[in-house]
Amino acid sequence: MAMKTREAREQFLIHLEAERGYSPLTISAYRCDIKQFAEFLRREGRSLSVEQIQTADIRSYVVSLQARGLQPPTIGRRINCLRSFFKFLWTNEYLACNPCLRVTTPKRARKLPAVLSEDECRVLLEAAYQCHYTTLGFRDRALLSILVYTGVHRQDLLDITLDDIDLKQARHHRRLAATHLRFIAVQERL
Repeated sequence: MAMKTREAREQFLIHLEAERGYSPLTISAYRCDIKQFAEFLRREGRSLSVEQIQTADIRSYVVSLQARGLQPPTIGRRINCLRSFFKFLWTNEYLACNPCLRVTTPKRARKLPAVLSEDECRVLLEAAYQCHYTTLGFRDRALLSILVYTGVHRQDLLDITLDDIDLKQARHHRRLAATHLRFIAVQERL
């Protein structure tokens, strides 16, 4: 007898709770995601038997999610849920093959970092120069100057130690790996 999606879903959720120790909220999210997939199959007139679900069905589901305007992270979460579900069914020999193996998640759009304009940099540095007479002000001025004049990455700036700055050659060096160093020129007037 063919296993229906509902029956398979309940077996999978018991597995997540009993063997994997997932939280009730996670299990609830998985239940909802699988139920929505089953509703999609029903609307499309496709079989609800897990043995008859094919890669094309899952890809059609992804297209329908995109058409509804869902964002890539949301679609990715739903696909990952289905991946876990079908992997469980395949591993426990409820399925002969896993239909999710060749389904890819949509890529997230990469946003360019926000950068300060030349005027904003000037205002920022002027503010730092006005209170450079305190210890913290001097530190802030030095860090802002390195950031603005070198374009160093934020994490590189946070990782700087006094040993990284060569005052004689006016440069900062950053170890990228055991054998690689990156040298960054430092403005004389910090």
